[in-house]
Amino acid sequence: MFTRKGFTLIEILIVLVILAAIIGLALPKMTSMVEKARTGEALQALSAVKHAEEVYFNLKSTYTTDMGILGVEVPTSTTPNVDTKYHWYYSIDSASATAFQVTATRTSKSDATNKDKTIVMTFDNTNNDITWSGTHPNKPE
Repeated sequence: MFTRKGFTLIEILIVLVILAAIIGLALPKMTSMVEKARTGEALQALSAVKHAEEVYFNLKSTYTTDMGILGVEVPTSTTPNVDTKYHWYYSIDSASATAFQVTATRTSKSDATNKDKTIVMTFDNTNNDITWSGTHPNKPE
């Protein structure tokens, strides 16, 4: 009498189809979660810039557009290899005695879909208000 040892081709194909379906459902969710984590990275850096700007304001009674003066270690558009080494780069677009605006811009590192999309934080100290804008899909509201 013949005893079966191993799997038939049909059984292996069924398993492969099931695995492909699971991967097909999980991959978009996983990439979305990775992008949300990278957005968190940008929000932390924006928060660090805000804190440094507040320290600078307490000393000088104005805000600055010079990231170097603030001493915040974040990549800028002039950082070497910024597109291949970092997920975001940052710039202070405007600053006055009452407000400043800082932008995080997405690089092409591992995500061509969101390249050049931005998260913009505007802080106004007259009413201690933060407003968010930009083109990145995960920006705060």
